[in-house]
Amino acid sequence: MEICSWDWGAIASIVSALITGIVAICISNKWRHQKNCEILSNEAANVLIAIQDYKEKIIKLHSLIMDFEDDSSHEKEVENLKKAARKLKDRSFLFSELITDKGDLVLKIGETSAKFYYEARDLDSLTKQEIIISSESRSLVDRFDTEIAAPRKRVKAYYLYKKKI
Repeated sequence: MEICSWDWGAIASIVSALITGIVAICISNKWRHQKNCEILSNEAANVLIAIQDYKEKIIKLHSLIMDFEDDSSHEKEVENLKKAARKLKDRSFLFSELITDKGDLVLKIGETSAKFYYEARDLDSLTKQEIIISSESRSLVDRFDTEIAAPRKRVKAYYLYKKKI
């Protein structure tokens, strides 16, 4: 009398195939998550590089404007600053498309870069006497650092893998 005649070999192969499939899905999900974090980190690095490049161009233009020996217009440097502002805005826009907690990050970076571009351009059109009188002109770089600090900190969190997707 045979009550239970199961083929345990067939059952074991089915169970092992299911376990293998589940492990493969788990590994695939972990890999995708890690790859997404890596892509965000790379894009965050590009934004941080663009911020630094923009800052360097502001410093260069500001030092040229403040050079009392030179009374010429600095159209080339202003144009370079404009290109750097556009690049920063584009990089931050692409980055904001990839992150989930968009908030106002791209707007803040874009507004800050545009604001300081216009201030530097206006500063270049002033005479040396007007620059000396103007209290705003002396702290252009410092004010940029202050205003970009919070967005830079948020981008840096993605760069250092501290922000979760």
